Amino acid sequence: MGRINADWERIVSKRWARLQLSREALRYSNLNNRIIMEVFLLNRREEIEPLLKVREENSRKIAALLEQLGAGVTSGREQELLDVVNRTRTPYINSYKQALRQLLEETNLSRRGRQ
Repeated sequence: MGRINADWERIVSKRWARLQLSREALRYSNLNNRIIMEVFLLNRREEIEPLLKVREENSRKIAALLEQLGAGVTSGREQELLDVVNRTRTPYINSYKQALRQLLEETNLSRRGRQ
Protein backbone atom coordinates (compact mmCIF):
# COMPACT_ATOMS: atom_id res chain seq x y z
CA MET A 1 0.00 0.00 0.00
CA GLY A 2 2.85 2.37 0.83
CA ARG A 3 4.44 1.79 -2.58
CA ILE A 4 1.14 2.48 -4.34
CA ASN A 5 0.74 5.72 -2.38
CA ALA A 6 4.32 6.75 -3.21
CA ASP A 7 3.76 6.04 -6.92
CA TRP A 8 0.51 7.97 -6.86
CA GLU A 9 2.21 10.90 -5.11
CA ARG A 10 4.98 10.93 -7.74
CA ILE A 11 2.48 10.91 -10.62
CA VAL A 12 0.38 13.68 -9.10
CA SER A 13 3.46 15.81 -8.36
CA LYS A 14 4.69 15.49 -11.96
CA ARG A 15 1.32 16.43 -13.38
CA TRP A 16 0.95 19.31 -10.93
CA ALA A 17 4.32 20.73 -12.00
CA ARG A 18 3.29 20.50 -15.67
CA LEU A 19 -0.03 22.15 -14.89
CA GLN A 20 1.83 25.00 -13.21
CA LEU A 21 4.05 25.45 -16.29
CA SER A 22 0.96 25.54 -18.50
CA ARG A 23 -0.75 28.07 -16.28
CA GLU A 24 2.32 30.28 -16.23
CA ALA A 25 2.53 30.22 -20.04
CA LEU A 26 -1.17 31.08 -20.24
CA ARG A 27 -0.70 33.94 -17.77
CA TYR A 28 2.06 35.46 -19.91
CA SER A 29 -0.07 34.99 -23.01
CA ASN A 30 -2.99 36.80 -21.35
CA LEU A 31 -0.66 39.62 -20.32
CA ASN A 32 0.53 39.91 -23.90
CA ASN A 33 -3.06 40.08 -25.14
CA ARG A 34 -3.73 42.98 -22.77
CA ILE A 35 -0.52 44.71 -23.81
CA ILE A 36 -1.42 44.42 -27.50
CA MET A 37 -4.88 45.88 -26.87
CA GLU A 38 -3.36 48.73 -24.86
CA VAL A 39 -0.83 49.44 -27.62
CA PHE A 40 -3.65 49.87 -30.13
CA LEU A 41 -5.31 52.40 -27.84
CA LEU A 42 -2.21 54.53 -27.36
CA ASN A 43 -1.15 57.29 -29.73
CA ARG A 44 2.40 58.08 -28.71
CA ARG A 45 5.31 55.89 -29.66
CA GLU A 46 7.14 56.67 -26.41
CA GLU A 47 4.22 55.06 -24.54
CA ILE A 48 4.15 52.08 -26.89
CA GLU A 49 7.85 51.13 -26.91
CA PRO A 50 8.12 50.01 -23.24
CA LEU A 51 5.00 47.88 -23.64
CA LEU A 52 6.45 46.20 -26.72
CA LYS A 53 9.59 45.34 -24.76
CA VAL A 54 7.52 43.72 -22.03
CA ARG A 55 5.53 41.81 -24.67
CA GLU A 56 8.73 40.54 -26.28
CA GLU A 57 10.10 39.37 -22.93
CA ASN A 58 6.81 37.64 -22.15
CA SER A 59 6.95 35.90 -25.53
CA ARG A 60 10.44 34.60 -24.73
CA LYS A 61 9.16 33.27 -21.42
CA ILE A 62 6.23 31.56 -23.13
CA ALA A 63 8.58 29.91 -25.63
CA ALA A 64 10.81 28.67 -22.81
CA LEU A 65 7.84 27.29 -20.89
CA LEU A 66 6.52 25.52 -23.99
CA GLU A 67 9.96 24.04 -24.51
CA GLN A 68 9.97 22.76 -20.93
CA LEU A 69 6.55 21.25 -21.45
CA GLY A 70 7.70 19.63 -24.68
CA ALA A 71 10.70 18.08 -22.97
CA GLY A 72 8.45 16.31 -20.48
CA VAL A 73 5.74 14.96 -22.77
CA THR A 74 4.52 11.64 -21.43
CA SER A 75 1.83 10.61 -23.91
CA GLY A 76 0.91 10.81 -27.56
CA ARG A 77 -2.19 12.84 -26.74
CA GLU A 78 -0.15 15.32 -24.75
CA GLN A 79 2.24 15.70 -27.69
CA GLU A 80 -0.69 16.23 -30.08
CA LEU A 81 -2.08 19.01 -27.90
CA LEU A 82 1.30 20.69 -27.55
CA ASP A 83 1.79 20.46 -31.32
CA VAL A 84 -1.55 22.23 -31.83
CA VAL A 85 -0.47 25.01 -29.48
CA ASN A 86 2.85 25.42 -31.29
CA ARG A 87 1.26 25.27 -34.75
CA THR A 88 -1.41 27.85 -33.98
CA ARG A 89 0.89 30.10 -31.96
CA THR A 90 3.14 30.93 -34.91
CA PRO A 91 0.44 32.36 -37.24
CA TYR A 92 -1.12 34.19 -34.30
CA ILE A 93 2.18 35.86 -33.41
CA ASN A 94 2.89 36.71 -37.04
CA SER A 95 -0.53 38.30 -37.52
CA TYR A 96 -0.35 40.54 -34.46
CA LYS A 97 3.24 41.53 -35.27
CA GLN A 98 2.08 42.57 -38.74
CA ALA A 99 -0.76 44.58 -37.21
CA LEU A 100 1.71 46.21 -34.80
CA ARG A 101 4.05 47.15 -37.67
CA GLN A 102 1.15 48.77 -39.50
CA LEU A 103 0.10 50.63 -36.37
CA LEU A 104 3.62 51.89 -35.76
CA GLU A 105 3.95 53.00 -39.38
CA GLU A 106 0.66 54.90 -39.11
CA THR A 107 1.78 56.41 -35.82
CA ASN A 108 4.99 57.63 -37.47
CA LEU A 109 3.08 59.00 -40.45
CA SER A 110 0.58 60.84 -38.29
CA ARG A 111 3.39 62.28 -36.15
CA ARG A 112 5.14 63.58 -39.27
CA GLY A 113 1.92 65.15 -40.46
CA ARG A 114 1.59 67.11 -37.21
CA GLN A 115 5.12 68.53 -37.37
